[in-house]
Amino acid sequence: MKRLEALADALANLNDYANPESEAYRLRNPGLLRAKTLEHLGNATDDCYRIFSCHQAGYKSLIDTLRKQCERYGRSTVSETLAFYGHGNEFAIAGAIDFVRRSLDDRSVGALTELSFFLEYTNA
Repeated sequence: MKRLEALADALANLNDYANPESEAYRLRNPGLLRAKTLEHLGNATDDCYRIFSCHQAGYKSLIDTLRKQCERYGRSTVSETLAFYGHGNEFAIAGAIDFVRRSLDDRSVGALTELSFFLEYTNA
């Protein structure tokens, strides 16, 4: 498993993506990514959340977005990144950290783990 996928899955979990009644699921947007260009605005809600045609497209976009963040802001922390996505409270951060730890079977991951960590692979 890629470490980046564990982070993306944790974010999707925070967005209640497994719930078919959630906005993230309805929009096929597990990261609740927002439209930031005119190109994306044509396929977005009034609140600027992007709408994807299928799960695969939404998940790939989330992975690509997170990869770019990890490459550009590798010294930023997990907690800062989660806050950027609207999950900056203690409970959400703890839940995401627990999710990543269990996904990777790696107890070393914490709120202060730098994003560069997620650019590597794990044996799990």
